[in-house]
Amino acid sequence: MQLKERYHPYPVLAPYTNDYQNSEFKIKSLEDKTLGKEYLFEIELNIKNRGLENLIKENKAEYIIHVECSKTSFREVFTSDSPKIDIKIDSFNLDGKVEFSPFIIAKENILNYNDGSFDPIFDGFSFSINKGQYLAIGNRAIISIIKDKDDLKQLSSIIRIAQVADLEKETKVNLEGDRIQIMVSNETYEMYTYASRNHNRLRILHSMIVLPALIYVLYELKEDSGNDFEQYSDRRWFQALEVRMKELGINLDSNLFSAKSPYELAQILLDYPTKDALDKIYEADQEEN
Repeated sequence: MQLKERYHPYPVLAPYTNDYQNSEFKIKSLEDKTLGKEYLFEIELNIKNRGLENLIKENKAEYIIHVECSKTSFREVFTSDSPKIDIKIDSFNLDGKVEFSPFIIAKENILNYNDGSFDPIFDGFSFSINKGQYLAIGNRAIISIIKDKDDLKQLSSIIRIAQVADLEKETKVNLEGDRIQIMVSNETYEMYTYASRNHNRLRILHSMIVLPALIYVLYELKEDSGNDFEQYSDRRWFQALEVRMKELGINLDSNLFSAKSPYELAQILLDYPTKDALDKIYEADQEEN
């Protein structure tokens, strides 16, 4: 549940407002566990505002976690009076990307609402808050539920070479499905199929076809990283990349591309195919001579 930035008729503690000073509300940690046919999510919220904390202690406000899974259309709201929240959800309801959005809302009408941390622009003002209105909005957290992890351990399981009749010499990449689809002409596909029968040529093919496509994919992810990979995070190929990166000690997050370029990452993910490809060509040349 991604709320668009908007104006409120009263101060709200949110990432996109300056209504509060020296205050914070966010998900501090989110851990997931499997309990039989259920998933357990252990969430800890970080609230840095004495006024809002007091409203919760006085039972005038409460924490809300909105959980949403777009793939299964699951949506549910969980409430708590504690910043530590345990949520259990039937595993049938979740698959792929799951979003957790934290809020603090009013449990009753609050008259003459004022907070010592308000921005000075609100000096001398107090506000009437209606039951159910937002008092604080935190950044959402996203996790991926992967039910068939064994299918995602090999990148080859989510890369497909496809022949497209209206292509000539060019190659295109399609990221809209659960697999990364590398589209080639009929002639190129026939040559690829023939060449791939020889196991020794696979690394050469990876360097020629898969490596450039994967670089393109990673550049697309870099462009989308500021949006928590909103466009692609529910794709199966994205989840496979995430699993592969975790195996390599790499976190697929918004900070990744400031440390490594897509070109570097693609080589790491494919275990440096260019060197292997040149070795295979050299070996074949030596055998002929």
